[in-house]
Amino acid sequence: MKRSLILFLIILFSFHVHSIDYVQLSNVEINHKNQNGNLRGDTLQYQQGSMVIESQSPNIDFYFHEGLFQFQQGDINFKYDLGKENFLAGIYEMSSQGLSALYEKNKYFQIKNSGLLISHKGGTQYVPQFDVSCSGDAQKSITTDLAYRCLNLGRISLPLLKFDELSSKSVAKSFGLKNKGIDELEDISLIIVKKSFHLSFLARFLFKWKIKAKGSIDYRESESILDVHLDSAKVGIFSLKGKLLKELDDANWDSIQVKGDHILIQF
Repeated sequence: MKRSLILFLIILFSFHVHSIDYVQLSNVEINHKNQNGNLRGDTLQYQQGSMVIESQSPNIDFYFHEGLFQFQQGDINFKYDLGKENFLAGIYEMSSQGLSALYEKNKYFQIKNSGLLISHKGGTQYVPQFDVSCSGDAQKSITTDLAYRCLNLGRISLPLLKFDELSSKSVAKSFGLKNKGIDELEDISLIIVKKSFHLSFLARFLFKWKIKAKGSIDYRESESILDVHLDSAKVGIFSLKGKLLKELDDANWDSIQVKGDHILIQF
C-alpha cells in the first residue's frame, strides 16, 4: 500500500503541478494490452521543491483506454482523462523494456529505451532502441517545458524502426510504391534547433534509399497542438512531400490533421 501511495502521489503531481524540479526512472518495464497495464522498474525519484519522493522497485497496475488513465489501490481511485482527440489516446497496446528517463528543471530531458512496441490506430511499430535528449529554457509547466526544450534543441536517434503489415503498406504508398511494402526504416535521425528540424533515414526497396526532410515545428500551448510545417521531403532529387501529406490526410486519424503544408497533431 505504501508503494502504491507513493506512485499515486508521483502521478498526481506530475499531471497537475507547475513546478516539477526532478524526475528519474531507471530500468522501467511497461506492458499494456486489452486496456490493462503494468509498470515496474528498479527506481523512481521525484522532487518538487522541498518534497522528495523515492520508490525502490515500483510496481503498479493501471487501466488505459481511449485517453482515460486510471488505477485503484484500496480507497485510492485516480483518474486522468487525456481526451479521445489526444494522439496518445489511439494507443491500444504497448510494451517497453529497459526504459530510463531523466528530467531536471532548467537543465535537460533525456530518455533511453532498449525496446518499444506500440500498437496505434494507424498500425504497429517496433523500435529495438532509441535515444531522445532535449535542452532549452524552462517554462511554466512540465508539458510546456518539455515541448519548448525539445523544440529549442532536441535530438532523436533510432537505429531501427519496424512496421507491421498495415503500416508497411502505408509507408510504401507514401513513397509512391504500389502493391509493395517497406517493413523497416534504418538510421533515423531527427535534429531540432530553434524550431527548425532536419530528418533523415534509410528505407530499403531493392536498394537502400536515403530520405531527407526539413521544416519547422511549433507548439501551440493554448490548443495543445504540435504544428509541423513540412518544407521539403526528398529521396535524391525526387520530392515525396505531396505524397506524404496526402497519405497522412487520407489516413483520417482523429488526432492528426493536414492543412496545406502543415501537419497538426493534437496532444
